[in-house]
Amino acid sequence: MSTITDPARELSDLVRGLNINTDALFAEGLSELFGVEAWSSEFYQIIFAISHRVDELASITDTLRLDDDQRQEAKEGLRTIQMAFRPEGLLNVFNHSQRMYLSPEQIKPLSLLSAVIRPIRSYPKLDENEKADILAMVSDLLGWLEDRQLSEQDFIRQSLVEGLKQLKFRLERITWLGWGYTLQSLRDVIAAYFALERGFPRANENTSAHAMMKMLGDFVRDFFRKAGFAKDTIETGDFMLKFYGTVQLALAGQTTIAGLLSHAS
Repeated sequence: MSTITDPARELSDLVRGLNINTDALFAEGLSELFGVEAWSSEFYQIIFAISHRVDELASITDTLRLDDDQRQEAKEGLRTIQMAFRPEGLLNVFNHSQRMYLSPEQIKPLSLLSAVIRPIRSYPKLDENEKADILAMVSDLLGWLEDRQLSEQDFIRQSLVEGLKQLKFRLERITWLGWGYTLQSLRDVIAAYFALERGFPRANENTSAHAMMKMLGDFVRDFFRKAGFAKDTIETGDFMLKFYGTVQLALAGQTTIAGLLSHAS
């Protein structure tokens, strides 16, 4: 893992990538760029994730050591970007939204926020090969789970399937790994592992439960290894509990994922 990123830089990269020349509605242009149908549930998932990211950055800005005028300017810039993704903004012509809300001048404050936020909110930036590897792992585990049943505990398997599908969708469409909904999806998968462990306290006597717990443990370990976590952290006996706690704290904004990462290239 050679680089890290942060929530402000991720939003900046995403907005800069919304670059097509079209007279279609902003919503229609977004649906083309993200590969989903306009106004579909998947479309709204993406819109909500972007808008929620702006809200999170505004909340983080309130905690930063900035002068009052700097804080106000940063938050005004965030709200301008967010206007493009509000219901009325989605009905604008795409080129109009680019000029009014997403121009290079309006995105520039995100770079300044990134420099201040990164020391307290950072995580790995996946390259295309790393992302492809993780998506392949998710697809393999999904296929394995969908072929198996756990009798009276099958709701656990179903919750795992749903969590993995959300993880796959968010990583494919929004590309964010370390913050917000992608991280929440991973937390849900780990939580289901613990539910499975509690539901089958003698899992070694239940072949299906034992196999599923092993598959989940291997998946989470490999996921964090590919995401750049330090080898000695991954190989500890309590790694599932440690990662669950770390994800919880990161989602609450109380720690940085980078604390458990190895940044060696």
